[in-house]
Amino acid sequence: MSSSQLTPHQQVTYSQEYKYKFQQALEFQDFVACQLMRRGLMIVQFGSQAYQERWGESANGVEVKFDRLFRQTGNLYIETAERTSTSKGFSPSGIYRADNTWLWVIGDYQTLFIFPKNVLQLVEKRFIPKITATSKGYVMPLGEAKKLAAKIIKVKR
Repeated sequence: MSSSQLTPHQQVTYSQEYKYKFQQALEFQDFVACQLMRRGLMIVQFGSQAYQERWGESANGVEVKFDRLFRQTGNLYIETAERTSTSKGFSPSGIYRADNTWLWVIGDYQTLFIFPKNVLQLVEKRFIPKITATSKGYVMPLGEAKKLAAKIIKVKR
């Protein structure tokens, strides 16, 4: 349940919000997999935590991120570290996770930006860092994203 779906008297715990956003991310991954399959790129997503931790998000090294706020902010958020609890320290993730990822797909249900992971690492110092309670990363203005993306897919529904 999203915090925007609650009455003023209800409180969302961190755990509830995390589960809700995690489910949204999984559904977006499926959407992206279908969009890329139509264009000749198959993603074989790993569903288990064990395989994701050992190999990465997918068998062929494609990471998918849902950025539902980029149209409002004018920036893509590129994650570099995360933590699952505010009582724990940050661990490398996103573009610095040590796995098989080489291709990064980020966007929403209308626009997908595709970047080589190494490009996102190389340009990090050019952009403004951002830290939240559970994530570290940087914000990339959309104008720069359009220049740096290997491909941009406008989704037709």
